[in-house]
Amino acid sequence: MRTGFFLLILSFYSSAAWGQDAFEWVFLNHRPEKEELPQGQIDSLMQLHFANMGTLAKAGHLLAAGPFYEQGGIFVFSTPKEMTDSLVRTDPAVQADRWRVEQFNWRPSVGSICPQPEGTEMTTYSFLRFSPTGMAWTEAQFQEQIGYLSDLEVKYVTLGFYDQGSEGMLLIYADDPKEELGVNAPAVKQGWYTPDLQQLYIAKGTFCEVIP
Repeated sequence: MRTGFFLLILSFYSSAAWGQDAFEWVFLNHRPEKEELPQGQIDSLMQLHFANMGTLAKAGHLLAAGPFYEQGGIFVFSTPKEMTDSLVRTDPAVQADRWRVEQFNWRPSVGSICPQPEGTEMTTYSFLRFSPTGMAWTEAQFQEQIGYLSDLEVKYVTLGFYDQGSEGMLLIYADDPKEELGVNAPAVKQGWYTPDLQQLYIAKGTFCEVIP
């Protein structure tokens, strides 16, 4: 086990660390039931969507954004929860119910958020989200999950917790997607998290990573 890495994660999970490096993370999830629109209208909505993103980024509110390879994407904001909710609702595509929106407070234990200038080279990362099932978990079980993650032989980009772990956790790594990483996780085997593996297209350096 990578003891130093394990202790680093646990130190961020301690109550003393929850005041550090907090961001509001927004998922724009695919809505299969969304209204079918003419392609011209969809294109217009997406143009307005990107223009709104530019406005929010220039104001310093939107720190990062990127799409998933399949459908949907993410926003990361610097603003408090209520303000973030209001800002997300300014998006014309959100107003048109093109996505199912989720919002969580997110705290990274590895990496952080480093806004990148327009024109930065883009890259693809594997994005493994663990979502809660509603089953209660103990501190010992949580530490077992962290120990498992610290032993993984992957190129870590970032690892963090949603709402202190109660809404799940996130691992982003720079290797090809590996379904077994989620399936074999103790939290998944014990039934208190479910894994969701996707590929995220985002600007290099967004998570303050140093990877060639």
